[in-house]
Amino acid sequence: MGLIVESWVRNGWTLWASRIALFAIQLFVIAFLLHRTHTISTPLGLALFSVAGALAIAGGLLALIGFVQIWNNGGRGGLRGAFAVFVMLVAIAIPGSSAPTAARLPLLNDVSTDLVAPPGFVITPEAPRPSGFLASERSGPSADLQQKAYPDLTPLRVTRSPAAAFDAARAIAEKQGFEIVRESPPDATARVGTIQAFDETTVMGFRDDVVIRVRPEGRATRIDLRSASRYGQHDLGRNAARVRRLSRLLRARLDFDIPTEDDDTATAKEKKPAKSSSDVKRRKNARPSSRARKRKRRRSRPRRQRAPAQTSRRQE
Repeated sequence: MGLIVESWVRNGWTLWASRIALFAIQLFVIAFLLHRTHTISTPLGLALFSVAGALAIAGGLLALIGFVQIWNNGGRGGLRGAFAVFVMLVAIAIPGSSAPTAARLPLLNDVSTDLVAPPGFVITPEAPRPSGFLASERSGPSADLQQKAYPDLTPLRVTRSPAAAFDAARAIAEKQGFEIVRESPPDATARVGTIQAFDETTVMGFRDDVVIRVRPEGRATRIDLRSASRYGQHDLGRNAARVRRLSRLLRARLDFDIPTEDDDTATAKEKKPAKSSSDVKRRKNARPSSRARKRKRRRSRPRRQRAPAQTSRRQE
């Protein structure tokens, strides 16, 4: 009995380490699938991810203890211990890969092209308040941190009507895969148009709130963008990258597209002035070009008549 217990103690560290590591993998996969399909909320998903990471680290530490036992006393279990250590390293590497980006960028989770009066988020039945920290509860992005980190995030001004700019913004939002939850197009009464939507990250499915505001500014149209993460204090530059991408797409679409009929700029184009009598007279008296003179002389030449064909036979 003593030999059996001693053998179990000697090999049990790596055995339990592999079991805990396997359970951590299963928990992470289940939490990932449930969160990606929006079966569970983001706070619950983050909690399950944290538990899975903690279990993976615990399994790796148990495996290291088992390696010491195997080195001193011998026995089997090295493969199980190596598996647990590998899972621990992966669990550390996933969040650790973002550490350089988090150290380089400021602690921001909300950016906007208008730091004085940023576009606001509205809680509607289509966009219910999640159980957690919502972007609309913030007073706005930090102006000092954003200006130092992202000085290129500025409003977009285009020579298009607000209606045309609003339609372009909506088309781009739909093409980017945003889920539009609220929109208010500009009209004669409310000259400001807004589009509220949310975007999901590609892998984990975290949702970020986005709002686009279109309003006239003099003879031009001003477009302001805002992107904010619902959870977390650091977005790792994701919101700034989204605002840059939207600005680039809007500028390319509005600058190079042909203005539509409802565009104010198309209706405001000046018509070509009618030709005056002096212009017509001057054009008639203008000296024709050399090519025109040659063509005229060719037409005025009389056509030569062909000589009648002579027969080979003599008339009798």
